[in-house]
Amino acid sequence: MANITIDTTAPAYQTRLTQYNEIMQFWKPNLIEFFKMDQEQRQAWRQADPFLDRILTVTQAITELREEEL
Repeated sequence: MANITIDTTAPAYQTRLTQYNEIMQFWKPNLIEFFKMDQEQRQAWRQADPFLDRILTVTQAITELREEEL
């Protein structure tokens, strides 16, 4: 395994963490509504919203450990 060191105290890291938290704060209620929809509604929203599509694509890639979708 590679020796990976991540400085979680670095300003750049802290900035990205803050940005991630802001994104999730915005998207959480939207995702809750998305999950309540039927498959056709979900597909329509996903096709109309590139940000949502990217979030779902990356999440699926992470879950399935597939680097090609990152």
